Amino acid sequence: MPEQSDSLERPAQKPMSLAGKAAGVFYKPSQVFDSLTTSGVKFLDWFVPLLLVIVVAGVSSFVQLSTPALRMQIVEQREEMITKAERKGEISAGQASQERQMVADNISSASAFAVVLRITTVTIVLLIEFFLVSLVWFLVGRFALNSSFDYVKGLAVTGMSYWITGIGLIFAIVIAVLSSRLDGGVHLGMLIPMNGKNLSYSVLSRLNLFTIWSLITVSVGIGVLSGKKKMTAAFWVFGIWIAWEAVSIFFEHAMRG
Repeated sequence: MPEQSDSLERPAQKPMSLAGKAAGVFYKPSQVFDSLTTSGVKFLDWFVPLLLVIVVAGVSSFVQLSTPALRMQIVEQREEMITKAERKGEISAGQASQERQMVADNISSASAFAVVLRITTVTIVLLIEFFLVSLVWFLVGRFALNSSFDYVKGLAVTGMSYWITGIGLIFAIVIAVLSSRLDGGVHLGMLIPMNGKNLSYSVLSRLNLFTIWSLITVSVGIGVLSGKKKMTAAFWVFGIWIAWEAVSIFFEHAMRG
């Protein structure tokens, strides 16, 4: 027998406004996704939270390059990458020198070019990430849960979770500035020194309150929009996230050598 919905059919309700959805996703996500089920997914349902995250991420990039302590950490990370590439023979000594000079001229002095380049890069990465993640949730809803889950619903699920992601980024900016740590955020990695070569740090820094919160929201969204049990959706969502982070950590440390 096909898997039954984890709740009885609910009576029709008045469509929620965009503001209502944005607020409701924090404390009554099931109701928000119920509204999307009855009224349909609108373009603004996923575009506005995506735009919020892009704007906040852009502000974060500006703050990082404008705050001396954070900017120096970016410089140190970049110089470490250059030194490693030079030692491996991937670039010549002359190229390494040019790279270091570029860092000194742009990032270390927070030039307008460095700010624009960083914000542009972040924006492109976020756009690609949003649509790819939405594709993953679409595949989970359609094939893993065997439901009539379309890509637009994947966009809605990701978009709704981005309201939480956006707030998380705001907290991260504030914490980064107050703690003078580039990795500032609401994650367990803050309990130990920032060190990308430390496996414990790599694991703990992934345990972010807002990341887990957003994944719970995604699980609820896929469950409601697919008409399947939320726990089944959560199994797939968190399973994929854990697998992705495990692979990311493995390659991160393998590249650091």
